[in-house]
Amino acid sequence: MDVRASWARIVSWCHDHAPETAAAIRPPADAALLTYVEQATSRSWPEELRTWYTLADGTQRTPAGYVLPFYCPLPLQSVMSHWSMWQEIWAGVIASSRNEEAEGLYDIAQLEAQAAGTVAGMFLPSFVPIAEDQLGDDMFVDTRSGRLRGCVTEFVKGNADTWGPKWPSVTAMLADLVEGLHAGRPVGGWQPVVDHGRLDWELAARA
Repeated sequence: MDVRASWARIVSWCHDHAPETAAAIRPPADAALLTYVEQATSRSWPEELRTWYTLADGTQRTPAGYVLPFYCPLPLQSVMSHWSMWQEIWAGVIASSRNEEAEGLYDIAQLEAQAAGTVAGMFLPSFVPIAEDQLGDDMFVDTRSGRLRGCVTEFVKGNADTWGPKWPSVTAMLADLVEGLHAGRPVGGWQPVVDHGRLDWELAARA
């Protein structure tokens, strides 16, 4: 199932079961802004990521829940601001860690040359933030080259990207979400629950 088909089923499910959550989904992104943000965030984006933004420009911040487990999909303006914020943060970290060990650890050129999905330990320019948990963690798409180009990974405080890819692609993420919502099964370790027209997520019980 491609991005368009998955997203249509996700939105339809939300309208039927979690209308308050559905109401927070933003309309399609402006084409010119999409081009600008893609060009400003270092590397070209996977086509599936561009396609997703042609369907919806993220989600408004809301207490009514989000389609992704605990993550609010970012509007393009926020993609740009989060990306810029991470670049400033890591430029400061590198500048304050001027020693041989740190220079090897934060060799951006070397890390950028590694295959997508490889743990970087920092937020690289090729990482495109696509969702936030509003507590300081982001989910990003890795635009480096390689078999896992376009994989979706969490960047978590204290752990960076060390947990590795959560989904191999945006397409896989949305397909997993479709199946989880329609079958009532966990998505990324979280169980979807509807409460008074709002989509919520609970930690899934281990088998």
